[in-house]
Amino acid sequence: YLSKFNPAFILKKSRVKGSGNSLLRSIMVIFQFTVSIILFIGTFIIYNQLSYMQNKKLGFDKEHIIIINKTDDIGSHIESFKNRLMSNPNIISVSNTASIPGQRFSSTGCKIKGMPGSQTRIVETLNTDYSFVKTYKIKMAEGRFFSKEHPSDTAAVVINQAAVRAFGIKNPVGKELIALGGSSDEPSVYKIIGVTEDFNYESLHQSVRPLAIGLFPKSDFGRFVSVRVAGSSYKPTIEFMKSVWEKYAGKEAFDYNFFDRDLAHLYIAEERTSRISTIFSGLAIIIASLGLLGLAAYVIEQKTKEIGIRKVLGASVPEIVLMLVKDFTKWVLIANILAWPLAYYVMNGWLQNFAYRITIEPWIFLYSGLIALLIALFTVSTHAIKAAVSNPIKSLRYE
Repeated sequence: YLSKFNPAFILKKSRVKGSGNSLLRSIMVIFQFTVSIILFIGTFIIYNQLSYMQNKKLGFDKEHIIIINKTDDIGSHIESFKNRLMSNPNIISVSNTASIPGQRFSSTGCKIKGMPGSQTRIVETLNTDYSFVKTYKIKMAEGRFFSKEHPSDTAAVVINQAAVRAFGIKNPVGKELIALGGSSDEPSVYKIIGVTEDFNYESLHQSVRPLAIGLFPKSDFGRFVSVRVAGSSYKPTIEFMKSVWEKYAGKEAFDYNFFDRDLAHLYIAEERTSRISTIFSGLAIIIASLGLLGLAAYVIEQKTKEIGIRKVLGASVPEIVLMLVKDFTKWVLIANILAWPLAYYVMNGWLQNFAYRITIEPWIFLYSGLIALLIALFTVSTHAIKAAVSNPIKSLRYE
C-alpha cells in the first residue's frame, strides 16, 4: 500500500488527511469487533454447556467407581473373583456387566405380550448381575431389582421409565416383555419385575432411550467389573485389586480406569472446542485492540489543532476525551448489533447436537458486548487522555 504513493505528492504535503478512507477504517473496526464479540459469546456458551454436562445429575453416582476391564479373562471364576474383592473393607460393592454406562449397549426388538396394538420397539439391552443397581446407586421407580432370593429372576427383566413410555403401558410390573432377537428362532419372554428411574447410560448428546436389564445366564459373565470403593485413598485398594486379579487371571495384564474419567472422555471434543474458542477469542481481541490503538493515534493526530482550540475556548479534559471516544464507542455498539443475532444463530445450531442443553441467556450477550466496549474504551482512552491534557499552545503550533 505504501509503495503505491507518489513520492512527489508525499514531499509536497506535510500530512495526508486520508479522509477518503474513513469509511473503510470504520468498517474494519466494526468487523474486527463483530468477530471478537461472536467469539466471546461462543466461548461463554461452550463453557456453560460443558460445565452443565459435567455437573448434570445422570441418575447414578459416577464417583468412587473403578472399572476393571477384560474380566472375561477370568472366565467362570468371576463370582469367586468378586467375592474375594468384597473381602476388602474399602470395597463397598462389586458388579459384573457386559457393558458399562458411556459405552455401547446391545439392542433388540421388543414388544409387550398380550397388549392389544402393542408395537415393536427397539430396546437397548444390558446383561448384569444382582449388584448392578447397588454399585451405581440407581433408584427404582417401581417394583424391585434382581435378587438371589428369587430363583425365577433368571427369566425376568428390569426396564427403565423410557421403555415404559415407549410401549405406552401402565402398571408395567408383572407384564411380560417379548424379545424378538436372539440366537434361537423362538422369541424370548421375560417377566417385568421392576422399573428403574431413567439414567443417562449414554452421552448427553443422546436422550435416554428404552433399556432392558437382564441377568447373566448361568455360568455366563461380562467384560467389566465395576468396583465401588470407600474414601479417596485409592492406591492401597488398587494394589489389593491387582493382587486378586493376578491370582485369578494369571499373567493377563491388570487393566483398570476410573469411571468418572471415562465419562469425561465422552465430551473431549467439546473440551477441545472450548480451549480453541478461548484462544481465538483472545487473539481476536488483541488484533482488534491493536488496530484500534493505531486508528486512535491516527484520528487524534488529525484532530490535534481542534483539541487545542477547544481547550483554549474552555473545554474540560472529560469533554475532550468524550469527543474523541464517542465515534469508537459507536462502532463497538454497531458491532454488537451485528454480532448478537449471528452468534445466537451459530451457537443455537451447535446446541442442537445435545439432547440436554443449556438455555442461551441474555446476560451472555450483554456481558460479551460490555467486555468488548470496555476494551475499546481502555484502548482509545490512553491516547485520548494524553491528547486532552497536552499543552494547547503546542497543539495550535502543530503542523
